[in-house]
Amino acid sequence: MVLFVALLFTVLVLIVTYVHNSIKRPSTYPPGIIFSNGEDWKIRRRFTLRNLRDFGFGKSSMDDLILEELKQLAKILNPSNDPAGRLVELDGSLNAAVTNVIWWIAASKRVDNENPEFQDILETISEFILPFDMSKLLTFLPSWRPFVPGFLIRQEDRLKRREKIYSYMQGLIDEHRRTVDPSEPRDLIDCYIIEEKRLKDAGKDSSTFQDDSVAWSLADIFIAGAETTSTTLRWFFLYMVVYPKIQSRIQEEIDNVVGKDRLPNSEDRVRMPYTEAVLWEIWRHKTIVPLGVDRRASKDVEFAGYQIPKGTIMTTMIYAIHHDPDNFEHPEVFNPDRFLTESGQLIKNPKIMPFQAGRRQCLGENLARLNAFLGVVYLLQVFRFEKEPGHEYTLESKPRTEGINVPMPYKCRIIPRNVH
Repeated sequence: MVLFVALLFTVLVLIVTYVHNSIKRPSTYPPGIIFSNGEDWKIRRRFTLRNLRDFGFGKSSMDDLILEELKQLAKILNPSNDPAGRLVELDGSLNAAVTNVIWWIAASKRVDNENPEFQDILETISEFILPFDMSKLLTFLPSWRPFVPGFLIRQEDRLKRREKIYSYMQGLIDEHRRTVDPSEPRDLIDCYIIEEKRLKDAGKDSSTFQDDSVAWSLADIFIAGAETTSTTLRWFFLYMVVYPKIQSRIQEEIDNVVGKDRLPNSEDRVRMPYTEAVLWEIWRHKTIVPLGVDRRASKDVEFAGYQIPKGTIMTTMIYAIHHDPDNFEHPEVFNPDRFLTESGQLIKNPKIMPFQAGRRQCLGENLARLNAFLGVVYLLQVFRFEKEPGHEYTLESKPRTEGINVPMPYKCRIIPRNVH
């Protein structure tokens, strides 16, 4: 049985009878953080969050790290500061900027968008580990497989990607094992290695921190802290091109709150409700991750009149929640003001959930929100994003089967505002 939880208090159930072999078949999902369960998941997630905080999550030092990457990004987007602007496709350079923040904390690595090896592994991770694709649904609908072109080929591709990701991450772990200093951990990988040794020396179970779990935890952290943020920014600047009046209104707020003589910081968020409202509305209107992470019922339960047997797989339909007219009036309309009071204060709506919900809430949510906010404010402080004559712009999503909602490729003209 596959259960899709569509609304907060209503349930849309798609019941599928699946063979016993489907349950026994080895999962293609690895033992990281996103797809783990039980006590291992709790230990690994708690340990990871604690150490991420130690390395800067939620601290002012994180502002500095993010802004340094944004300054490098600005140089790439318009290196000569040409007043006529520069025609740019927002893709790889954005990915590198947001990835470097989380990757420095996790692995003490920083790369540029010209590094082909790293770009290749980022793309491989994205294609493999995103939460939903057709192959996952077909696991529970085996009779449909012959009618889906290329299903077996795609499964083989997934296994190849899995091996490629593991090999890359294992290389990072091996490198850290050779150079780790237990008294002075440099990054998250060092923390994992030190914790595994501590448990072994104490005669305790250290399997939660073995190399395969660490490798996939790193991949999960990349998805949580980087992939969703870079996609958010690509959507955001596309909306700014399509809705120039909204862009102007944000820039007015930036000029009033941040000004032209300093960089933005995390404390500015509470004083910039309109900018926050636009981000929230993009997260709602586009729903970057339309389906949540799978959950499995640990016991028989009744919910909203439905009998849900133990073992049922459930997936939150976040897109349905975000586009239900009972939750949001005229959900098809892009309207940031829906998140503002008449006096312009931000309204926190519990039915907006861009980073999942409950205990499975996105591991890197705080970093993703901060990265998106500072990225938006800094780049709109120094640039204006405009349509290029002769180019078509669509808010339709790029067709793909993976579980992240990405825009069609687009180019826009980036014009300096000369504020620095």
